[in-house]
Amino acid sequence: MPATATAPAATAPAAAAKRGWGAIAGADRTKDLAPAPVRTGGAGGGGDTGPSTVITIDELDLGKLSVGKELQEGRNGDKFLELLYDGKRLVIAPCKLPDYVRCPFAAGPPKGSTDPDASYSIVCEITVAQFDKWTALENWLIENTKQFRDKAWGAPAARAGKAPKGMTEDEYENKFKSIVRPANVEMGYKPNMRFFVEHKAMNSKTGKPNRLPRILKTHLKGGGITKPIAGTVGDLTDNCAIAPVAGLNRGIYFTSVGWGMKFRLEEGYVLTNLGGTTGPTVDTSGVTILDEETPEEEATRFTGAPALTYSDNKRQRADGDIVPFPQMLGQFDDGSNGQQAMEQLLDGDD
Repeated sequence: MPATATAPAATAPAAAAKRGWGAIAGADRTKDLAPAPVRTGGAGGGGDTGPSTVITIDELDLGKLSVGKELQEGRNGDKFLELLYDGKRLVIAPCKLPDYVRCPFAAGPPKGSTDPDASYSIVCEITVAQFDKWTALENWLIENTKQFRDKAWGAPAARAGKAPKGMTEDEYENKFKSIVRPANVEMGYKPNMRFFVEHKAMNSKTGKPNRLPRILKTHLKGGGITKPIAGTVGDLTDNCAIAPVAGLNRGIYFTSVGWGMKFRLEEGYVLTNLGGTTGPTVDTSGVTILDEETPEEEATRFTGAPALTYSDNKRQRADGDIVPFPQMLGQFDDGSNGQQAMEQLLDGDD
């Protein structure tokens, strides 16, 4: 394991990395019933720096972060820098059971992608306090890795008779790709965090098994859970309730399109009795729900504007929807896939 340099505990700089808004596509779960895992994720699984303790975002201590002293070469022309937490791989969780988070959209590929090997991701809602804590971590990362900016991409050649001009700190910060997004009060979106989701058992490019997430389905009842049963990535539907664990993939990545951290979903407990809408609902506490089915002919008389359409538990987004996820993986409302190059570069670096 390469030597590391531990930075002292630091408070977050006032300025946060720049952020934006974009779109994320949902998955068709009927097309994503991956076979049983050949390799399954776990905190500190094979090839990592040893067993890691899962840290909730609220418990993160910036003083336990450390970065490597040298950049490492990836397999596809990209570079990595080691990032450890308390000397081990960083493995995080937004919550601990019986608490859970909501995923507003199904795990899915970049919008408009036809590549069967396209990377999947999932968005989890987090609290404002967790967003602030993670932003502090990202600001720490920007501050404590800026000395690698010219090594990561190479300083431009100097003009005749002039000293070489490297990348500025502002330019370096602008190339950072965050995995969190702030709340959007107008649209009703909570702060959220994105994780990469492996959905194919085999990597078609390397011929090696992928590390699939361990998905377990259970019911939450009175603070306890029923015996979990095995699930698949197809169970990560829109508005699902989940207690996820995600681990840092390799380290801090540097590619031609930017740099940042990629967290892979390792395990998730899906609370299947708590899935459903996160929007406002009618208060039915003043009426009794009878144990009687609504007659079909009565149910079809309503001729007003239909509510949101659902198909196989997957919400159909309207054209005017603004979806809280940007940048990486090419998930933009205009259908562009400018960031897919990043995932292609990182593919196979597990």
